[in-house]
Amino acid sequence: MMLVRTLGLSLAFLIAGSVLVRAADTAPFELNAILPLTGPAAFVGDSQKHGLQALEALVNSQGGINGRPVKFVFNDDATSPQVVVQLTNQVMAKKVAVIFGPATAQECAAQTPLVQEHGPITWCYSPLGALPKPGGYAFTIGPRFSDQLAFDMRYFRSRGFRTVGIITSSDSTGQDADKSIDAMMAGSDFRDMKIVAPEHFNPADVSVTAQIARIKAAKPDVLLAYTTGTPFATVLRGINDLGLQVPVLTSGGNLNKVLMKQYASILPKELLFNGARGVIPDPSSTGKTRQAQQNYFDALKKAGVDPTNALLAVWDPAMIVVDGLRKLGTDATALQLHDYVEKLKGWNGVLGTFDFTSGAQRGVSVDAVAVFRWDAASNDWEQVAPVPRRR
Repeated sequence: MMLVRTLGLSLAFLIAGSVLVRAADTAPFELNAILPLTGPAAFVGDSQKHGLQALEALVNSQGGINGRPVKFVFNDDATSPQVVVQLTNQVMAKKVAVIFGPATAQECAAQTPLVQEHGPITWCYSPLGALPKPGGYAFTIGPRFSDQLAFDMRYFRSRGFRTVGIITSSDSTGQDADKSIDAMMAGSDFRDMKIVAPEHFNPADVSVTAQIARIKAAKPDVLLAYTTGTPFATVLRGINDLGLQVPVLTSGGNLNKVLMKQYASILPKELLFNGARGVIPDPSSTGKTRQAQQNYFDALKKAGVDPTNALLAVWDPAMIVVDGLRKLGTDATALQLHDYVEKLKGWNGVLGTFDFTSGAQRGVSVDAVAVFRWDAASNDWEQVAPVPRRR
């Protein structure tokens, strides 16, 4: 009888242990994101949150990571570099291998020193973020801003524009833009072009009337307004109030239909955005990149999410990590995941074909850059450069 009871207890423990193991294996695997869900850049963070939720649904419909579902945990940084530092330290204490975000240049600049040398991997969603150290744990998305800017200037030139007015915010986003502009204009590629009336404003300012007046007096062919969110609305009001009638090109961070609806009454006649291929389906994409775009737009449509440039920034990094964890397992360390990404070449995503072996920590180059125009009549974007090849 004692032997029977002992065997019974042993069997019960084995069954319980097996249940616990299965529960651990099928418990959602958490991926942490630090995003501005409140504050001036909330429209960016909200779009990115919905994008990651759509990706979560797609990945789980495909079996998750080796049968284990994924779940994104969203941490609100309130568009504050100080809060980003606090949240990064809190998430790092969990010994995670990766953190997605933050979303703005100044937030990325605050986070990067915390993770650069020893991890975890972080993915800055702003191409204007601090240049990551080659081989480090900090990655960023999209082509360098200097490459984007040079592309924009060539587009301006193709349209016969020679004088460019500029207004940027005085925060780190604007400062980084100014540095890139100065470096570009110091070279020989754009000697036939001229920057006129470079103006600045504080993101907290409620009016830029004086700055726009000086820009208007300089008679530029086109205006580069590099700021996002609420400060961009301030610039739009100044342009509208003073009747500045020139094409305006702004950051891809503003490439958001919610913003276009909100600012419809003050939008300039021609509003352009720098961005990346994949904001809208790119007819020139082929093969695996075309399939990646199809999966992306299908997932967004199923989730009822409008594509934006900000949302586009989160998709490929998350899919790269998911693919890496499917190969390495969910217990992969930051070092293992870092080494996987650093050696990744020929990976096809929505933005194109990624190659991290150059050490640039970006994966894509100027080949991913595009310029878009807002078409109010169709309530959608039109890719104007490079002009998509029609089949």
